[in-house]
Amino acid sequence: MPNIWELPEGKRVNVKFNNLYQPVGEESTCLSRFIGTMVRKAEFAPISHLNWHEMPSSKKEEMWSTIELKFQFQLFDSEEVIDEVTLKHVKK
Repeated sequence: MPNIWELPEGKRVNVKFNNLYQPVGEESTCLSRFIGTMVRKAEFAPISHLNWHEMPSSKKEEMWSTIELKFQFQLFDSEEVIDEVTLKHVKK
């Protein structure tokens, strides 16, 4: 899998989900690793917030926007489902 941070603008990794809305396949590993690198960057997750619940919504939305730039998700019934599934993944 390529370095996601270095993907050309407009190029995204397609992530598939199973019937339990869990990401599956090599792309799911790529998503997980990308989120891991993102939350280690101070610009996304400042160290001043000691736990996820203290993180301002604006920072979470910024992370989600970055994820959407790099990943494409198979269609679900609503954007709400995608947000919920991905943000649960970020919380781990």
